[in-house]
Amino acid sequence: MIRVFRHDQGRKTENLKRLLLQYIQNHELKTGDRLPSQAVLREQLGLSGTTINRAIKALEEEQILSVRDKVGTFVASESPKIQPGCVVGLLSIPELFRILPQYPVMAMALQNKLFSRGCQPIVFPTTADRDNVQSRLRNYPKLETAVNRCGIDAVVDFSSITETDCRCFLERGIPYFRLSAVHSAHPGIYLDTEKFFRDTLDELCGAGRHRPMLITTANPPLEKMWRQILREKLPDYRDTAKSVFAAVESRNAIQLALRIQKSSDRPDSFVFLDDSLGLYFLTALDRIGLTQAKYDPLILSTTTAELPLLMPRDNIIYYEINLNEMMEQMADIVGEVMDFRSRRKTGRVLSYPFRRIGLRPLLSSTELKS
Repeated sequence: MIRVFRHDQGRKTENLKRLLLQYIQNHELKTGDRLPSQAVLREQLGLSGTTINRAIKALEEEQILSVRDKVGTFVASESPKIQPGCVVGLLSIPELFRILPQYPVMAMALQNKLFSRGCQPIVFPTTADRDNVQSRLRNYPKLETAVNRCGIDAVVDFSSITETDCRCFLERGIPYFRLSAVHSAHPGIYLDTEKFFRDTLDELCGAGRHRPMLITTANPPLEKMWRQILREKLPDYRDTAKSVFAAVESRNAIQLALRIQKSSDRPDSFVFLDDSLGLYFLTALDRIGLTQAKYDPLILSTTTAELPLLMPRDNIIYYEINLNEMMEQMADIVGEVMDFRSRRKTGRVLSYPFRRIGLRPLLSSTELKS
């Protein structure tokens, strides 16, 4: 027995469209194959003929179904573009958990990729305060209602929701995907931050720099990973909170720069996962007079290729992240799991690399765009 969750009439129609698409995919119907009669659909679904007619008409307008008078409803196209039309919730904390500076652009790119696959993405921004690294389900207005009423088919987490609430999704049969800078067992994509840290420390040591500082937003898992790798690579480095790691935002970049200016043991290099923080921090160093003539640390920063044009310095090594490619892969992973024929799959965990694109003086604007 196929069930449809009863909300308003429009929601019933969307659910029925999704079920009809699932039926086509599950039974591998070809062009010209016939669907069950409307009388059978009314009996199975317990819905009115008006609702069923509306859903069939909508799919007919999309050229997926063809209705022949006094004959029946047939598949008009077996195009691979036929999708279950799943509703995908995107959990967003752009101000709290900014791993990447182009965060809103990245979310928009994923929405476009999901749209192109026939999905319906809905963004749920959080109400959590800036001091919380992890959020709860209740921090996302309308999400809890959507989950309880089964009005959502999948969740993509750009933030860091608690494991308890992750189980809440899975208990209701809602696939959960995560985009993170730290490895996760959940299907999705995580940035290969551990390899990035190891590669950057090798590069810094090769350049004779042995006092690096990681600067990012507040992120305990990243700080823990950084400290562990630092102890392996530089066992003699004095590991203190003020010397190896700094959680900074635009408003306190000046305070950090002043603290470094007064320090007797200044870092000789900086590592940024958020290149907008790099821009804030380097601007702060300039404002207090710590220019390259007086203080020339080596800087390793991630970028999406635009930032090097804004930071004309010759002491910065850039690692590129292709956001468009990353979101294409994330949409593919969501599509694999949400495809009705593949619903038993658990999905993939994809490690996404940082690509070294060289020193600033070696790059022209043409090379950056390519």
